[in-house]
Amino acid sequence: MTPKGVAIPTNAAELRSNLGKLSEASTKPASSRKFVGSDSAGPLRVRVEKGHPADPNFTGKPDPLYTADHLHIDRRANGASGVWGSQEKTGYAWPF
Repeated sequence: MTPKGVAIPTNAAELRSNLGKLSEASTKPASSRKFVGSDSAGPLRVRVEKGHPADPNFTGKPDPLYTADHLHIDRRANGASGVWGSQEKTGYAWPF
């Protein structure tokens, strides 16, 4: 369960089954899978990503999930329209 109340299955097969109800929009499926659709809160995009390589030159705020496998739940900036923005992020082992 995310802080905003989104239930994410802990079982990878169940997550993949749920994501199958959305449309896949992946452009780099070997490292990042994207699924789009809608739920009761409007447009939704779920991104499941492998951990990114550490960047020794990075000077921003550290994010422990950056180098670990993780999952993003994105929403549109204006509810039904606008750019996608990551509303929530949680660790999740690469299930694909």
